[in-house]
Amino acid sequence: MQTLTAPRLLSVEEILELLTPEFAEFFTPGGGGGLPFHLFRHPLYYDVTMMGTELEIQRALISVAKKSELVEQCNKEERFSSVIFLHERPWRLNAFIRFGPGFLEHPTPRKLRTYWKLFGEIWTDSENHWQALDDWKGLLRVLDSRPIMTRHVMLPEERAWLKELQEGGENIELFRGVNPDHETTRNPGISWTTNLETARWFSSRLSRKDRPSVFKTTVPTDQLLLAFTRRNESELVIKPSFKLKAKRV
Repeated sequence: MQTLTAPRLLSVEEILELLTPEFAEFFTPGGGGGLPFHLFRHPLYYDVTMMGTELEIQRALISVAKKSELVEQCNKEERFSSVIFLHERPWRLNAFIRFGPGFLEHPTPRKLRTYWKLFGEIWTDSENHWQALDDWKGLLRVLDSRPIMTRHVMLPEERAWLKELQEGGENIELFRGVNPDHETTRNPGISWTTNLETARWFSSRLSRKDRPSVFKTTVPTDQLLLAFTRRNESELVIKPSFKLKAKRV
């Protein structure tokens, strides 16, 4: 009877040698900070349960090489959506910013529709917008300067909800669940909800249990730029030029 032999686990030094400097920056050794596994977090390939075998390393490198070729091919063919979603979720905004100008070098109505529709998909698929807040605000400023394009970002029912809110009164009370280590009432984010319970849920997820934090603010409805309902979060995005005044609930 043949005995199966477990694959040999490589040392960190051996892994880094296989990865080469080009990919080493995306590798985080396990054993530190309570991490039981190695992490490999490349824009085109994620493995957060890497044991450290040679097979795992080769699989990661082969996957990155294949997806890099696909990204290049899709970019040449102006398949912008494919370019973006070949990237792992945390890197899609970076890809959008990197490849977007080339895609819009010769803008057409179809390209503009595709570009801004994709922006909405990336926004609603993203977590922790605060980590790239300046990048998001930059794109939102462009969108605010061309408000007609917001119709491509939102779904029809989202546009209808935003219109209803703006026609229903001058001001609206909003809530935001935050991590107090990253946000303050003087510098809050730009994504809010009309639902206090939704904000509390985000607060419990983002904060340490002993430091849940929910902010509230009142905003003129004409300062609402986007509305999203597709994640059942009653989310509203405020124009980046508006100076928020928030306080803790």
